[in-house]
Parts: sequence; C-alpha cells; structure tokens
Amino acid sequence: MRVLALLATFLFAPLARATLIYLDSNLVTIHDEVTRAGAKYRLSNTNFDQSLDNGAGTANSKNFNRLNLGTVSQLSGRTYDFELSHRSGQGFLWSMTNVANGLTSVLGWGTFPIPITGGILDIDPLLNRIAPNRPFNGVAIEARGIGAGGRMVVSNLTFSSPFAVADGTLANIDVSQGSLTRRILASGDLSKTNWTLSGRVRAFKNTPGGDENVKLTLFVKQYDATFAQPVPEPWTFATVGAALAILLWRRKRSRAPA
Repeated sequence: MRVLALLATFLFAPLARATLIYLDSNLVTIHDEVTRAGAKYRLSNTNFDQSLDNGAGTANSKNFNRLNLGTVSQLSGRTYDFELSHRSGQGFLWSMTNVANGLTSVLGWGTFPIPITGGILDIDPLLNRIAPNRPFNGVAIEARGIGAGGRMVVSNLTFSSPFAVADGTLANIDVSQGSLTRRILASGDLSKTNWTLSGRVRAFKNTPGGDENVKLTLFVKQYDATFAQPVPEPWTFATVGAALAILLWRRKRSRAPA
C-alpha cells in the first residue's frame, strides 16, 4: 500500500502543480475579487446593446466601446452565437453573430497584428488609458432577466484553453424574474495564455424601458480563491494498481534465477 501511495503521488503531483480549470465548481472557495474587463449583451431600445469595458463598467463612456444592434422589438427572441476571446499579449475580442443572417459584430480592446474582420467593428487599443494586460484568473457568467417578459437563455457554454479541467461543468442558463451566475476559475494566471468562452444567447423582453433588466455579462476577474484538489476517479486508482502490479511482476521476474 505504501508503494501504491508513492506511485499515486508521483502520478498526480504534476497535476497539482499545473494550472487547472474549475467550471462552476464547489471545490473553489472565493475570498475576494477584482474585475478586469466586462463583455455585455443587453436589450436596450435606444442605446448600446453590445459593450466591452475595462472593468469599471459602462457608467463612464471613456471606459468602454459599444455597438447598437437594434431596438428591443427587433432583438427580443433573436438568437446570437457569442465568443469572448483573450489573445495573450494582444487583448480581448467580444463577438456576436446573428444566427439568422450570419452578420457578426466585434468589439476589441487591445492591439491585434492581424486585422479583425466582421460586419460591424469597434476596436480600441486602450480604454480610458488602460491596457488589457493586467493579471486575471477567472470569468463570471452573469445572466439577468427581470421586468415584463424578461428572460435570458444561455446555452452551449464552452470554455477552451490549453489547461485541463479539474472539476465541474457549465450548465445551460434559463432565468426569468431573477439572475444567475456561473464561474470559471483557473488555479493560475489566464492573462498569459489564449482562451475562448463561447455559447448561444437568446433574450426576451416586452417593454422598451429598463436597459439593464435583460442582459448577459461576462466579467473577467482576478479572484482571491482557494482550490481544493479533485478526488481521482475510481478508474484512476485501478490504473495505478495495474501499473504497480506490472512493475512488481517485472521486478520479481528479473530477480528469478536463470
């Protein structure tokens, strides 16, 4: 048993040291958080519907760029495929594609050597003199639907990165008369690598007022958090046991007299 424990430690120690991804996981305890960026889609009748901010929100126009995608009556019930991506050393891209006509709108914060394409674009290297180069280790997915007919539906959530998922999944969101948050956290710095968060969103609203009543916001954050180690699946122990049996058999065979 002692040899088995040592072998398991040898196999799992690299995972403990590597950056791991936790998807809406109960193994993460959050102590504090600071927002680094915010990508938003909302149903507004006369103002912007898509925005990308520097972490300070959209109260000050200097802190974000934005696009107007239509009126509430046009947007209610419309389906978009969205993607928030981070390019290491470059910045953030926040894109939404109208599933019905394929038109893509893109907001960018950073400097991108390869030109960004899309039907509607707004790219800024700085937002209120802030560059997108601060450390962060997570993303909060916040969906809200309140007011008359307010509903937010988010599906097909996928987080792609070079790192392995330690625990959890990203379940669909369907919220009305309330709000719901799902979180992606990494045990290391996500600002040093490329990653994407994608999904599909459909929002509903009956009245033109209340710009913040129906919205999806992806908050990029630096979390002060504690990560518990995931418990290996039973098949993992079986694999370790089989490996140990093979090693012991080979050792015994090598010591057998010729």
